[in-house]
Amino acid sequence: MAAGALLVLWLIQVGLVLRDAKKAGLLDDVKTEKYEASRDNNLKAIHQALMRSQESEGTLPPAANWMDAALVRLKTSDLTEDEAKAKLKRPGQKSFGYSINSSMAGKDTRAIRVKVGTILVFESQSTAWNASGDPAKDAIDGGKAVTLEGEVVSSAK
Repeated sequence: MAAGALLVLWLIQVGLVLRDAKKAGLLDDVKTEKYEASRDNNLKAIHQALMRSQESEGTLPPAANWMDAALVRLKTSDLTEDEAKAKLKRPGQKSFGYSINSSMAGKDTRAIRVKVGTILVFESQSTAWNASGDPAKDAIDGGKAVTLEGEVVSSAK
């Protein structure tokens, strides 16, 4: 077979691969979207990230690194790292402002009997990275929280 014929066959194969990749969306540009931070949106996003962490690791992350574990699951291809981190900052705060309920950190909530409405993460007085505490003592006045079920509620205070 002549070299020209082999080149034509090769170009046809490349064309078919490119056509299939285009159909599958593999050649599309990834569009980044601006995340709209709000108290409710942040708490729901944090809940979803922590539930994914529990699903893959077997337990919720320990208090000492819960935000680190959540950030891995909050970062998606359509968000910059700063926008993903914004989900861990209470709107209006320069720092973070969320705490995990110490009594739930590190637990497999599927394997223990947990009261419905148990708070998982709450708007806290602490603005430290990986803050933890007791929502009854450490929540901000008039703050919000997210339960293990994913419902956004008023915190205990």
